[in-house]
Amino acid sequence: MVGLLLLSVLFLLLIAVSDFRTREIPVLFLLAAFLLSAGIRYLLVGKELFWEGPVNLVAIGLQVFVLWAWIRFGKKNTGELFSGFGPADVVMLIIIGVNFTLAGYLVFISLASFLTLLVWIIVTKVRKSGEASVPFAGFLAIGLIIYQFSLLWTGAKGDWVDQYIGKVIYGLSGSF
Repeated sequence: MVGLLLLSVLFLLLIAVSDFRTREIPVLFLLAAFLLSAGIRYLLVGKELFWEGPVNLVAIGLQVFVLWAWIRFGKKNTGELFSGFGPADVVMLIIIGVNFTLAGYLVFISLASFLTLLVWIIVTKVRKSGEASVPFAGFLAIGLIIYQFSLLWTGAKGDWVDQYIGKVIYGLSGSF
């Protein structure tokens, strides 16, 4: 398990560096990250992965559809923020979806999107050029690296994210 996590972190780091430098990610990196993530998740939750995956794919599909509709029909949208959203970003969303339950996925994507938006605003203000692309897949990869290091730190005995989310949702009353 530790070897899979370290190998996954390596490929995620390659994805992040590639996206930050060139805004292009080799398909091999994405495929390796997906397979390693699926393997790690299977070792953590077993056959539950086979129902978590399709549920998350529906959530990803809805997310991509809303993003497409926003870009296509948004009257006040100039397209600058989302103009660089490409296929690698969608594949990274799928890779993220393999790593979490639906609740964990939604929390992860919300945090990653908020931090990415914050960075986009800062980069735009610092550059003062009006145009700045943010490598969303790179930020997703960094977030997943942090999550996978946390699995190494906790001994990969379970998915602490879902346990924590459950406590927040159901309260800290001990009923969870």
